[in-house]
Amino acid sequence: MAAGQGAYRLLQLLRKYGSKIDAIVALNDEMALGAIRAVMEAGLLGEMFVIGLDATQDALASIRAGQLTATLNTNHAKWAASCVRFVVSGPHPARDLKREIYSPSTLSISRT
Repeated sequence: MAAGQGAYRLLQLLRKYGSKIDAIVALNDEMALGAIRAVMEAGLLGEMFVIGLDATQDALASIRAGQLTATLNTNHAKWAASCVRFVVSGPHPARDLKREIYSPSTLSISRT
């Protein structure tokens, strides 16, 4: 998809289904910021949650401005360190695996 086509398609969908959409969850903050621009252009700011991942400075500024709803800092460095500790601890892949392994994350949210 060419640059800008995703945001254009989202704007079309928002104009058609906006009142039925509760949230947009993007895989990174850049996509979430593009989504929030489309939401604003469709006149739907405050009508749905828009959430991104990575906690970039631009996303945090958008939250402070009352636009983006939230961003999740997955804290890649701490997550990678957790994975290394897990591997080094020696569990065999076919056994000894916990069903859930928690990793450090921080959620930044809008207060509006």
